[in-house]
Amino acid sequence: MQQCLLATALVLIFCTQVLAGETYYVVHDKSLNGCTISSTEPSDQARYKVMGRYDSKAKAEKAAASMKGC
Repeated sequence: MQQCLLATALVLIFCTQVLAGETYYVVHDKSLNGCTISSTEPSDQARYKVMGRYDSKAKAEKAAASMKGC
């Protein structure tokens, strides 16, 4: 019984850490014609277009460097 509780606790701790990861967005600003990396999704859809969502800032930066229009 104790082993089962311990295993459950370890799984919950691991899942919480994985799910708590921050999301980064490559955002294209239509008025300035350039891209930025943001940790929040833009609310102004008329001005900004989300080009992609990434689980690390490094991945977002790498993707933005290879995107046309950024």
